Amino acid sequence: MLYYKNDLMDQYDNEIGDVPSRYHDRVKDILRDIEVELLNHEIDLNTISFCIAEVDATISLARVAVEFDLIRPKLVENEVVLIKAGRHPLQKLVVETFVPNDVALGINGVNAAIITGPNFSGKSVYLKQVGVLVFLAHIGSFLPCEDAIIGMVDRIFTRIESLETCTIPQSTFTIDLNQMVRQKIIKCVKSCFHFNCSAIHTGNNATTMHFQVFAFD
Repeated sequence: MLYYKNDLMDQYDNEIGDVPSRYHDRVKDILRDIEVELLNHEIDLNTISFCIAEVDATISLARVAVEFDLIRPKLVENEVVLIKAGRHPLQKLVVETFVPNDVALGINGVNAAIITGPNFSGKSVYLKQVGVLVFLAHIGSFLPCEDAIIGMVDRIFTRIESLETCTIPQSTFTIDLNQMVRQKIIKCVKSCFHFNCSAIHTGNNATTMHFQVFAFD
């Protein structure tokens, strides 16, 4: 491909030059100068961002506490979880009726509870409710209950394999089965499902058993 330039085009090249290239080069120079200036104030910007995030989170927790009439829990150093008329903060928003539940752990030597009941009766909601309320108390949030005394906790163990939502009117068992079926269809060839059993105590030792179930097409 050949280009022809007359004397006028040569004159424009000398007077104006390659404007698009000069424009893009100038934009790159400006952006590079901005990046350098921002890096010079990196510590200050990170501090400001952290402060803004902390204020935003505090305001959000305060607004939720007022809107949903939450109460201030009492944090203690004892190993105790006492909750009166506790409610799951999300589950109660998607059902017509939610029955509040009490929790009493760490009283009179009772440090564990066995929850039984028919399918879709709220066992998983109760377990998640206890964990969520303990977590909310530790981050400084008020709680959806009538009264609460929460001991200091350094970890919360929970099942994380399933994807759950309060908007699906299904039991945890049904959700697990549906997810297993979907996973089997997606894999097409072979699916591997992992289950972790609770610790089995033998004498003074505790052993966690891991099971693998293989499903073949």
